[in-house]
Amino acid sequence: RRGPGQTLVFDVKCSQVLSEEFERAGGVPVMWKTGHSLIKEKMKETGAALVGEPSGHICFADGYYGFDDALYAACRLGELWRKRTSSDLERAGRHFSAGYDVIAVGDRGEECGAGDPSRDGGVT
Repeated sequence: RRGPGQTLVFDVKCSQVLSEEFERAGGVPVMWKTGHSLIKEKMKETGAALVGEPSGHICFADGYYGFDDALYAACRLGELWRKRTSSDLERAGRHFSAGYDVIAVGDRGEECGAGDPSRDGGVT
């Protein structure tokens, strides 16, 4: 399954450039919830040929079962990289990622007042 019309599922932490470039190439980008199991579930639901997260979970379903297999993903990405042209690289330009922060909270969320009606409006 290659060519225009293919579906790509990616999580909300991915760059907007991913969606724009995939759509420009004729694909159907689908942004979905963060989480390996959620992304895999959406892959099955949409019939997507590819899903991925910035954490490194990449699943190809073209010519393979769509498992989260690091060795297979590395080989497929290597194959795609080998087929690139200089115009592909020029069109892509340079993009930077600022990453994202993880805010640590206590075992039960004490630092953010979770469960304390006086601090969070009664939400538990």
